[in-house]
Amino acid sequence: MRQIAKLILIVTLVVFPQSFQAAPTPEPNIGVNGYFASDKAQRGRIIQAAVVMEIPSGYHVNANRPLNKYSIPTALKIDASGGVRVGPVMYPHAIVRKLKATNNEPLAVYEGRAILRFNVTVPARRSLFSA
Repeated sequence: MRQIAKLILIVTLVVFPQSFQAAPTPEPNIGVNGYFASDKAQRGRIIQAAVVMEIPSGYHVNANRPLNKYSIPTALKIDASGGVRVGPVMYPHAIVRKLKATNNEPLAVYEGRAILRFNVTVPARRSLFSA
């Protein structure tokens, strides 16, 4: 009788494998938007800028300075052209969390709204209408 039960279980798993798999977890919809402190950039002046990440509740993004070598750090890379200078990115302070998925090892993460700030300088001699 046990052998028949095992055979039925094996056949069921082979014939209907989709029924026994976990439902895929949807990817979080993290909002990413860029902002300038002013609507107008003046030549030769610094303008403050920011990239804002809106991280849904229940999710996190690794911080820029992870606490372990296995975490991939968040990094913002800005390609500027035409002599425009971009200053270093200032990352927000991380939240330290201990998660079951990492055996309660502390992780440095961002949650909720994370604002990455930097300065942009347009060269004094740059035409604001050139490509």
